[in-house]
Amino acid sequence: MIIHIVNDSSNESHEAPVGPAFLLSQVGFHTAQTFADLLQPDSLSPQDAGILRYTGFSPGISQRELCARLNVLPSRLVVLLDSLEARNLISRSAHVSDRRTNSLSLTHLGQKALQTVGSRTKELEALLFRALSPDELSTLTRLLKLIVRDQDLLPAGHPAYRTLGE
Repeated sequence: MIIHIVNDSSNESHEAPVGPAFLLSQVGFHTAQTFADLLQPDSLSPQDAGILRYTGFSPGISQRELCARLNVLPSRLVVLLDSLEARNLISRSAHVSDRRTNSLSLTHLGQKALQTVGSRTKELEALLFRALSPDELSTLTRLLKLIVRDQDLLPAGHPAYRTLGE
């Protein structure tokens, strides 16, 4: 695929090879940065948002299970959980079947924060996909899910969790 880039200052057209992988990378980086910017006024990070989301939709999830679902090392998750617990957004308690394991749940403030994450996500999607029709957005979503499945990516296992602290 060739994309034509027009230099506005000279009205000359230059061809530059730009393929779908580059475009997807560009959109992905832009999406991550925009989401972080939208969450920043609420003192939340994208990593916080992912943990709040998983904990909110899987009350009582163990730290071990959350590590597996997010594809993050336990030591990195502990740092994130410590921060969320210090801000009274999550609580840890002994797991029902194994007292050596922590269960996670959202506090009242955590539930409010999760609602904020949902609102910010809707803002993000409105910004990102305003150029697409509903049918185009549906097609894009379907195609991206195919890629995620084919590449054996965890639906919630975002690479940002793996690079924390590096």
